[in-house]
Amino acid sequence: MQVTINSDLSTDIDIFGFSAPHLKNSIEKCRLNSYLKGLEQRYFCPGIPEPYLQNYANLPATGNLYYRHVTCISPTSHESTVRSASCVLLLDSGMESSESCAHCRKIKPLLEKKHSRSLDQNVLNPKTPLQKLAKGKLVRALKVSRKKEKELNRKVQNFQRRLEQESVEVKPTLHTDLKSILEQHDVHDPLMKLFWEQQMKAFKKKDRGMRWHPMMIRMAILLHSQSTTAYDTLRKTGVLKLPGHSTLREYVNVVHPKDGFLPEVLEDLRRTTENLKDHQRFVVLLHDEMAIKSDLVYDRRSGEIVGFTDQRKWQNTDECNNLATHALVFYVVGINTHIKTSLGFFATRCITADEMFPLLWQAVGYIENYCNLKVIASTSDKASANQRLYRMHNDGKMCYKTPNLFATDQQRYLYFISDAPHLVKTVRNNLASSGWGKNTKYLWNNEKDILWRHIVDIYRHDSESQLSMTKLTSDHIHLTPHSVMNVKLAAQVLSYSVGSLLMAYGGEQGQETAKFILLMDRFFDCLNVRSIQEGHHKRKADLLPFRTLNDQRFEFLEREFLGYVLAWKQAVDSRPGNFKKSERNKMFLTDQTFEGLWTTVHSTIEATQYLLSNGVEFVLTHTFCQDPLEEHFGRHRGLGRRADNPSLWIFGYQENKIRLQRSLAMAMQPKGNTRGVKRSADVVISVSPLKKVRRPRNK
Repeated sequence: MQVTINSDLSTDIDIFGFSAPHLKNSIEKCRLNSYLKGLEQRYFCPGIPEPYLQNYANLPATGNLYYRHVTCISPTSHESTVRSASCVLLLDSGMESSESCAHCRKIKPLLEKKHSRSLDQNVLNPKTPLQKLAKGKLVRALKVSRKKEKELNRKVQNFQRRLEQESVEVKPTLHTDLKSILEQHDVHDPLMKLFWEQQMKAFKKKDRGMRWHPMMIRMAILLHSQSTTAYDTLRKTGVLKLPGHSTLREYVNVVHPKDGFLPEVLEDLRRTTENLKDHQRFVVLLHDEMAIKSDLVYDRRSGEIVGFTDQRKWQNTDECNNLATHALVFYVVGINTHIKTSLGFFATRCITADEMFPLLWQAVGYIENYCNLKVIASTSDKASANQRLYRMHNDGKMCYKTPNLFATDQQRYLYFISDAPHLVKTVRNNLASSGWGKNTKYLWNNEKDILWRHIVDIYRHDSESQLSMTKLTSDHIHLTPHSVMNVKLAAQVLSYSVGSLLMAYGGEQGQETAKFILLMDRFFDCLNVRSIQEGHHKRKADLLPFRTLNDQRFEFLEREFLGYVLAWKQAVDSRPGNFKKSERNKMFLTDQTFEGLWTTVHSTIEATQYLLSNGVEFVLTHTFCQDPLEEHFGRHRGLGRRADNPSLWIFGYQENKIRLQRSLAMAMQPKGNTRGVKRSADVVISVSPLKKVRRPRNK
């Protein structure tokens, strides 16, 4: 301790080199001897001397709450303690010598907490959301990851060093013995077994003259379409024996791609399904448009320019207005089979209901009469053209079914269904604009408002709590042009966790919003049954397959859910007050959304009951959704790699590739706006021969 007496008789005290301004005093009116004796009777503050806490403090620096104070005792030893930046350094004589000052005692819990966190070496779950983790835990996780990476690199280097030193060249006789052992090994997976047999057969032959199994051709087309460079690398390095590029082109180009329903495609579908039983012939017809690049390509095979819409329907001479901007695809999905294939495509530009009407019934006619399948439903999104297409079957009124004109076995209806995921998105969008965002809606029912603000309050409440009870994030609340199209975000907003939390903590004003969310959650579960076991795993009865005609979910959909929507509409129409029509429209869902809900509920109930009464053991309502077609579009964009949208000419050839791959393509989940089901066992070994372009023989 150093005491300095200034010219004005004031004192400056330095303890361990640190200034102690609170001990500054004047000796003008006191004896110097008594002042120094009072200082000697005080005790030094020991700080936080625990050794295991010393590493959590830095050396003295401005701005820190605490610092590490190191005192040298001898050239080979030192003492260390942690002090608060406000430490008094000298304690009163009345305190115990081992007791720290109040400022140092306050920082000890902080150091203990840091120590306990450092001992927590639990590995983070790969699915843990990083935006909700503390900075310290992220730093520790990164350090652990770097440590593991360093350890793995060291092991790899040691292994490579041992491999170079201890590797032994296998003699030809030993190679033959190992090869015979591998040939006799029993492989249980059918596709793996077929692949191994084909590889062994190809390695015994020359580079040419190999007759490949049809399934190997499909697999090679799949690999080639994913990456041409990787395919060439596997062939040229000799790692795998695969067909050449010219061989694949002969199979892909056997059907000249054109818009429309091609006879070769219909014949392939008929041949694939000819051995199905009667109750396995029910299918759903999907149709939707995919944006393509407006481009013109000269087709040498046909001598035509590809890229225009149907020239027979041109209504003006401006060719720029007749360039195709979309491809309308008709897609067939089996109810209880693995049928998933495109039926045909058409070049379009703002297609109307009048143009779709003949195409829809032409597709139904080909499926019913030529392929001997039974079309039970037609699914599309809730675009205005599709809803007008449905109303055309009922003199402009809302319609959810119409007699199937091509049904030959019995009186059967064709049911019109709006895609359930699209309906969930549009309902979420209606709710998101209710008193929020664009503010185009102000939903009202049962004397209460249904507002997006209630969900925002739940999000804030959930964010402030330590234990998250919902999956809501900023992406769910602050919608962008990209997130507004995301089905997963919409389903998580209109979920049971959000509805139940809003029911409990939303107050009286949030009760109607919570009730509506809970109804939408059950509605989506009933119309999105995807597997037999999902309902058991998630403990939700609404996700179980439909098996009986008197299932309670039919009554829920028709009376409780649809009854709520109809009562809501009636309450808005009859609400007392001098409201304009535009103001009443803001209190209810949009007309397109209401019509989609009404159509889908009625069609799903009657179509499911018809299937159960005609030999179908159970029904997964997910087959009525448009996800397979969205995945089909995802595969098209995936084949384009950087160019997501293909031209009309490229789109046709990509259709041939995807159609030839069959179940192999279905087993791969493409990137897109769908929640696909894992399909580890969906690959079916097909032995049906593939047609190919015949090469001209050299004379």
